[in-house]
Amino acid sequence: MSLSSVISDIKKIKIQGATNIAKQGLLALSSEVNSNMSMNQSQLLFYCDQLAGSRPTEPLLHNGLAYILQNSNVQKEQIAAMVSRSVADYLTTIQKSEDLIIQYGQKLIKPQDQIMTHCHSSLVAKILTVAQQNNNLRVINTETRPLYQGRITAGELVAAGITVSTIVDSLAAAIIFNQQKNNKIHKIIIGADALSWQGDVYNKVGSFSLALAAKYAKVPFYVATESLKIDSDNQIIIERRSSEEVWPDKPQQVQIINPAFDYIPAKYISGIITEFGIIHPTKLKLLVKKNYPWLIIKKK
Repeated sequence: MSLSSVISDIKKIKIQGATNIAKQGLLALSSEVNSNMSMNQSQLLFYCDQLAGSRPTEPLLHNGLAYILQNSNVQKEQIAAMVSRSVADYLTTIQKSEDLIIQYGQKLIKPQDQIMTHCHSSLVAKILTVAQQNNNLRVINTETRPLYQGRITAGELVAAGITVSTIVDSLAAAIIFNQQKNNKIHKIIIGADALSWQGDVYNKVGSFSLALAAKYAKVPFYVATESLKIDSDNQIIIERRSSEEVWPDKPQQVQIINPAFDYIPAKYISGIITEFGIIHPTKLKLLVKKNYPWLIIKKK
């Protein structure tokens, strides 16, 4: 698939999920560069800017582009090989991180636990799938309007043999808060699209209401994510999506507010499940600076 097609599909959310966006975007960039062996650094920067602009709230992709560009001080004839090598290295780091996160995450889950999740995180789905091998899990997941990504989650979990109940988004907080013995939520585990240096999380809109309810109901609230989703500029922009996604034939006078993501302050998060273990949000900055020093673009 061409780079322009991948960029279009990312914008239309035909390609969705932070990790999937990063993988497909970077592979398409590598393919584009290798199809034009005369590419110079200015052209490479142009392509990187085009890809970065496809989704403003996807640091995992943006950091991959930063990793490529920090290696780009090479001769023109070496650019294609440099991009291929950098993309391969970065995607290998993502995969190793995912493997570790799945190990740490599945250890959180106990037999008979009922877990709530929101939207679609391939990483959360993998954690739950692995945990199901030793536990009789139940999962409550939200349908995740307006694009219903929660249905992807439900399909993956059912295929793994997990009992799933899908609910409308507006019911989630009530279920968390009104804990009942036979319908208790033991833990909430969601993914993330972006992280701040302070350990705050940005995830699909609706996530904050789950975190808020969990705080008051004393339900542990975890975020499973690669620490490479940290926004190195610490200037996260929450994308506003088209009103067409919410109400295609709305009255002209009605204004639609359709942010793609929620902001979840670190104080509402019990722990972040990272490649470094399950950490308190305030520990994130130190670990990222130690393990990924190339991300320190500006003073943090």
